[in-house]
Amino acid sequence: MKNFKEVLKGKDGYEFSVSFWLPDGKVKGIVQILHGMVEYIDRYDDFARYLCNLGFAVAGDDHRGHGFTAGEENLGKVPDGHTYFDTVDDAIILTDYLQSKYPDVPTIVFGHSYGSFLAQGYIQQNSDKINGCVLCGSARMDNSDVKMGRKVANMQFKLYGKDKPANLIRKLSFGGYDKPFKHEKRKNAWLNRDVDACEKYNNDKFCNYTMSIGFYKYFFDGLIKIYEQERLDKINKDLPLFIISGDKDPVGNMGKLVRELYDLYVDNGIKNVKIKLYNNARHEILNELNKAEVYQDVSDWISSIVLPVKSGAKSEKSEKADNDGSKPSQISEAQSTAQGEKVKPQKTSATKQRKSNASNAEDNEAKSQTPTTKTVKSAAAKSAETKAKSDSSEKSASAEKSKTPASAKPKTTTAKTTAKAKLSTERKTGAGSKTKADGAK
Repeated sequence: MKNFKEVLKGKDGYEFSVSFWLPDGKVKGIVQILHGMVEYIDRYDDFARYLCNLGFAVAGDDHRGHGFTAGEENLGKVPDGHTYFDTVDDAIILTDYLQSKYPDVPTIVFGHSYGSFLAQGYIQQNSDKINGCVLCGSARMDNSDVKMGRKVANMQFKLYGKDKPANLIRKLSFGGYDKPFKHEKRKNAWLNRDVDACEKYNNDKFCNYTMSIGFYKYFFDGLIKIYEQERLDKINKDLPLFIISGDKDPVGNMGKLVRELYDLYVDNGIKNVKIKLYNNARHEILNELNKAEVYQDVSDWISSIVLPVKSGAKSEKSEKADNDGSKPSQISEAQSTAQGEKVKPQKTSATKQRKSNASNAEDNEAKSQTPTTKTVKSAAAKSAETKAKSDSSEKSASAEKSKTPASAKPKTTTAKTTAKAKLSTERKTGAGSKTKADGAK
């Protein structure tokens, strides 16, 4: 496995740091991670290595105002522009870059907390170019708290400018998250039940600061806009979504706002939405006591998306690569590549693949219920006719019997049908949830 960093440039020329985890062998898919608020992408190292060991190329950037993108001296501060939508654009640039390196493999976007709210905006702009999205620690956030937060941020922005730490907003939002766990008498207990993991967060220099007023101004504005119907209508209705959260996560209002998010997508015609709430788990389920269960669920879901896509028809580019023995180029640590270069979007066939997979899933499900299909009967008839001709050359007397004997009909085998049926997308109904405006850890 290779683990390294590179620097890419946003549309406005702002440089952002990206971490990569690349498998040594063949890459079977891309997983792009969008991290939460007041943290950075390297906190996902364990999860990224887990996915990398399964054959996935994993990458994620430190968002504007965070981690190595901001630098220790400028944590929480953001450049001019609309921070929310500029950060979504950065994520799309990274997707384009990854797909330029691995053009014929599926792409999954995984967003946690603040990253999940970025992902909600991302799929409104780029859902035709990816194959699935996981929203972790998320919620539907178009409530009155968000609208009030925007008013406060706008007022403070006019009074103090964009760079001052938003201490009041942080207190109004994050301060309330610890209340249900006040009896535990520990800082940030709302993050997870694992005391050691929580203390590791509390002691990390890249996780102990307050985002700026300018950050919150555009974050709240972005949250309100992504629930506009015109934007929701832009999401590809065939995009598979997996919404996961702890049922004791205050960001999701203990599951309530998570279920509302699920309902929002279902009501807007998204065909394949799955939800799972983990019993007693809190906000950072990737660092929770039951994180092994979460890892497994996520990798199983990703595999259920990736395998059908990869078994579909290959693109001309892929077939050409197979014929001449070439492989997609690996990103090497020596490359200073995409610094400043404009990455050309890769036109993938994700949409066609998803539609084909949905159709195949329905066909396979029908076949698994009635394995003796017309195709099988047709094959049986041809086999019987062939055998009849063969037998007639040996004995004319047996020719009459061999034309359509029951024993000549091939036995119906369902192994292939059953294997295909397993690829049918699991779809569960459930519930979604809403979170307080600032809980984007």
